[in-house]
Amino acid sequence: MEDRSQLAERILDQIADAVIYANRSGAIIRWNRASTALFGFSAEEALGQSLDLIIPEHLRASHWRGFEAGPRRAS
Repeated sequence: MEDRSQLAERILDQIADAVIYANRSGAIIRWNRASTALFGFSAEEALGQSLDLIIPEHLRASHWRGFEAGPRRAS
């Protein structure tokens, strides 16, 4: 049986829903195939970029206010 993390990666990459994960600063660190289909950017183009990549400019201020107000997991 393959490693759980490898299995999780395969599942995330094959599901029909876009899965995007960003770190605390808003940099994209996970981007699956459905995200590519939805937004048109490959993982290579998206990884490491700010979430601004997919947030329309007129919504960015609201997005970042909400992002900063969201819950934070303790380190």
